[in-house]
Amino acid sequence: MHRANWVLRELFNDPPNNPPPNAGEIQPNTSGKNLTVRQRLELHRHDEICASCHFKLDPYGLALENYDAIGQWREHFNGEGFRGSRGPLLDVSGVFPDGKKFTTLEEYKAGLMSQKDKFARAFCVKLLTYALGRPVGYTDHDTVDGLVNALKKDGYRVQALIQAVVASEPFRTK
Repeated sequence: MHRANWVLRELFNDPPNNPPPNAGEIQPNTSGKNLTVRQRLELHRHDEICASCHFKLDPYGLALENYDAIGQWREHFNGEGFRGSRGPLLDVSGVFPDGKKFTTLEEYKAGLMSQKDKFARAFCVKLLTYALGRPVGYTDHDTVDGLVNALKKDGYRVQALIQAVVASEPFRTK
């Protein structure tokens, strides 16, 4: 879930809510059964409270399961009781919250790319935050809209965005 949290927070500026106080934990492999992360999440989602959050999170995190804890590519689940290539094959399929399905990492990437406008807005907010040295606030919404339009207008080129940030009123008057 750390991966899903990162994708939503960093790429889309849409961090998930904190879990409710009564939400249970995802159980580790301590019961003698060796379950994959996906299988343990399925058990965790039996609770409606947990399912409501994981509906948004799980597709973004499970799609990246081909990368192990140190970022090395893998085809089989390893760790947590599974050793080497004897673990089960990874299932990186999922359904984005908008209903678009994916079964491979390439389809996942295409699904992320279909959310280009959401990413563009998040990127503009992050760049403006960095440029201003302060969080973007309510009064900056028109500026962010202008930055997004400048980015789209020039084919999503970063150079156009940087120029628009430098020319923006909040940056010039900071």
